[in-house]
Amino acid sequence: MLEMRENMHRLVTLLRRFDKPVIAAINGAAVAGGLTLALSCDFRIAGESAKLGDTSLKFALIPDEGGAYFFPRALPMDRALKMSLLSEVYPAKQALELGLVTEVVPDADLMRVAREWADKLAAAAPIAVRITKRMMYKQRTMDLDNALEDAALSTLVTNYTEDVKEGTAGFHEKRKPNFKGK
Repeated sequence: MLEMRENMHRLVTLLRRFDKPVIAAINGAAVAGGLTLALSCDFRIAGESAKLGDTSLKFALIPDEGGAYFFPRALPMDRALKMSLLSEVYPAKQALELGLVTEVVPDADLMRVAREWADKLAAAAPIAVRITKRMMYKQRTMDLDNALEDAALSTLVTNYTEDVKEGTAGFHEKRKPNFKGK
């Protein structure tokens, strides 16, 4: 049991720290630890028949795999507590309204939509994508002055890349830029 928990902790940490955007395609139930895994990802696309929530308390368990960290970041505190303490599970559309998922699509379209998102992200400027992801997670805990300073320092990396020149050239030439991550 301890080894399984340690593996789950490593996986949740790996997903959150991965430098590229991670998309969860949710088909079926993402409950308790499954919801934690989904919330560890940057985007959550759910099929319309998906269900999300936390039933840990039904088994006298607690949201120990990172749920106590992720749930109140995805939901207001009172909603996160209600979900966990009352063992609530929500249909996909309600999960979207609550903020647990990014988008809901017909079940038959789930993987196609997830691949489309992945393709768009893969075509974007890799350095800018990585730095944007890092900045957004990091700056959630900063005050405005520190966030602006962090952004200014980050632009010293991104503004001088070949990708910025390519993006500008693509705009002026009315063509799709071909980013190389340089």
